[in-house]
Amino acid sequence: MPANAYYDREYELTMNPQLGFHAPYIPQLVAMRPFLGKGLPSNGSIFWTERGPLNVGGRPRVAFYDPNDVGANNGDGVDYNMVFAGGVSGGLRVNNNINGVNTSRTIVSDLAGALNVNCYAIDTNNHQIIYVGTDEQYASGAAIGNGVYKTIDGGAIWFLVTITAAGPGSSTTGTAIFNAGLFFVNDIIIRYLSGNSGIYKGIGSALAASPNFNISNPTNV
Repeated sequence: MPANAYYDREYELTMNPQLGFHAPYIPQLVAMRPFLGKGLPSNGSIFWTERGPLNVGGRPRVAFYDPNDVGANNGDGVDYNMVFAGGVSGGLRVNNNINGVNTSRTIVSDLAGALNVNCYAIDTNNHQIIYVGTDEQYASGAAIGNGVYKTIDGGAIWFLVTITAAGPGSSTTGTAIFNAGLFFVNDIIIRYLSGNSGIYKGIGSALAASPNFNISNPTNV
């Protein structure tokens, strides 16, 4: 579709359906805490309860219940109330009781506190094995990561997984720098393969190109 026709159609589709014309100047009244009392669509009996933190902004990317937090010996006797959460620049944190209003999240010390946590996967053959991936491909440089972290004891200890660089590794071509040590982990999937766990990682890379190798202001691809 030609550009003018495209934008004309977009203009028609985004007008106020009640007024019949665009009204960007009409404010939308929003409650101070609209998340309280909200429920799932078409189900007024199921409500969301905010679990913070309320005093900071950010983009959470990962949240999952600890599958090992079950049974009489799980620490507090309550099944599935431990939750891991990660964001674009807040590292990986854990809340030992997501149901508690006054409980807090603590940083997982084996990962840097400002690390970009982007994805995760739990081994279905062994729930003690969990992976988290760091860095975002499309936001290169906004908040960085350094690969994949793994735990084999349900999250008590995490360690960095070695990723072999494809091709010759780091290289320079003209004013372009290819850094083979900076990985963008877009996704991790664990597939059941005849009793074994096949691990697939979607890995990106960065190309920093700028005049005089000034990597403080790179063009990332």
